[in-house]
Amino acid sequence: MQDAFKFIPYSFPSLTDNNLKHVNLQNSKLWALTQRHQIIAKADLASLDGLQPQPIDEPIIKRKNVRKMYVDREGQHCILLAEHELFYNNWGDSQVFQINTLN
Repeated sequence: MQDAFKFIPYSFPSLTDNNLKHVNLQNSKLWALTQRHQIIAKADLASLDGLQPQPIDEPIIKRKNVRKMYVDREGQHCILLAEHELFYNNWGDSQVFQINTLN
């Protein structure tokens, strides 16, 4: 396995909490959600030397018990599934939006 793939260890430099609850990798875009503080961290593994997006610390997802994290194939869109709520974040955005499912 080591010979077939190139493994690069990576840790988010701006996170104090590196205990990750959910991690997704799509199209060399790494998405992670921390266990304790519910912070969304993103990193583009194709350009590790470049400027990485800042972690997203939004009060809208605090204490929501996010159960699943879905990322599309391109790595651009992320859906967070809590117990009775859905949340959305785009790769280029630093805000989390709640999806209204009642309309």
